[in-house]
Amino acid sequence: MDVLKLKYCNNNGFLIKNNRSKFKILKKINNILDYNVLSNNYKIYSDRLEYALKNRNTACTYLTTGKPCLLYLTKINGEPIALIIEKTINKNNIYPKIISVSLHFNDELYDDTLLTAELYRIDNNWFLIIDTLLIFKGKKTLYQNHNNIKMLTLIIQKYQYLVGDSCKVIVKKYMKPSEIGEFMKTTNFKLSGIKFINKSPIHFYFNKKFITFRNDRLFILPTSNEKFIQEKLKELTTKPKNKVISKVKNDVAKTFILKIKTTNNYGIYHLFATKKSELKNLGIARTNTLEISNQLLEKFRNVSEFNVEAEYDYDFNKFRVIKIVEKSTLSNYNNISKLI
Repeated sequence: MDVLKLKYCNNNGFLIKNNRSKFKILKKINNILDYNVLSNNYKIYSDRLEYALKNRNTACTYLTTGKPCLLYLTKINGEPIALIIEKTINKNNIYPKIISVSLHFNDELYDDTLLTAELYRIDNNWFLIIDTLLIFKGKKTLYQNHNNIKMLTLIIQKYQYLVGDSCKVIVKKYMKPSEIGEFMKTTNFKLSGIKFINKSPIHFYFNKKFITFRNDRLFILPTSNEKFIQEKLKELTTKPKNKVISKVKNDVAKTFILKIKTTNNYGIYHLFATKKSELKNLGIARTNTLEISNQLLEKFRNVSEFNVEAEYDYDFNKFRVIKIVEKSTLSNYNNISKLI
């Protein structure tokens, strides 16, 4: 495997340079999960989702200003390897950085275990903050808050930090929504937002700069107004009193022909419609099957843009790509705006 030794976090790491090797690693992960692991598989908070945050089974944790990544424990040529897969991609690269690092977990975890994480630095010390178990010993995990916390606890109990390791691994704290306000007052972490988890994760960001796509329906908290943030959190974490929550009716099943283009993030694409002979950005595309994700990746190897058929996903406020189409007339931006 073609690697480059480099300074990484607290020590050295080995950067995988060969795109074919990166592709094989990502393909193996995606085949287990049956979706693109580098896609943003969470919802962005809007007031329409307030009812979900008030569900009694909802837990929450924090989002730091650190670098989002994945921790993949696997074996290469029979040797146990810890890989950090960064979720952001340089505009000149096809795949994200994948770095082999020095970490010490229980041997059994190297039979393909995958966790979401954030790389975070305090002074000159680097931490890898893990929060969600996606794959455990080669099998996709069925997410439940209680089970996730239990499994993270078991994993960290058998983890050993040694001098010379690339970073120290810690587990995010999970709490009730009513406890997050107090946590924010006492934590030393710089936070970008809050992650609420029930059936689907919901990210609640404090500032628009932490959101990777544009959405005019977002409710963004100004970081300069602490009182306002606390009031909004109190509102979200207070149980409703016989309040009937109305849901948006998904009565529009219309599909659209849109132009798709790549972004700097692996597996993230922008969609465009026409407006007065120009292309107008509609936001980020979702790909919820491994099959369509692979088709798009293969197509983008040869061209920088092409047309797709897509439909609007009201749960995620995004367009979902259905299939690639050839030489079709693009849908009109104004007509789409009226429907969504």
